[in-house]
Amino acid sequence: NLTVYPIGTPFMTSSQRLGAMQFGFTLNGATNASYTVQVSTNLAATNWTSLFSLRLTNSTFLPVVDYNATNSPRFYRAVKQ
Repeated sequence: NLTVYPIGTPFMTSSQRLGAMQFGFTLNGATNASYTVQVSTNLAATNWTSLFSLRLTNSTFLPVVDYNATNSPRFYRAVKQ
């Protein structure tokens, strides 16, 4: 099977725990595209919380950090605006 995604579809790489209350990853997408990074404690939830919005202006990737991460499981996603 082959799945093709449109240019600019966001994806995350290089996820890692940076400290007791910090979690980071690299957001990949399209140059000049805007994205909202969201978090949830339940992968099936319909009410994800927005952490922040950003625009990839000079690159197709950007390292991001959640400074309020906890030791509880959290799920992250990026939504193209």
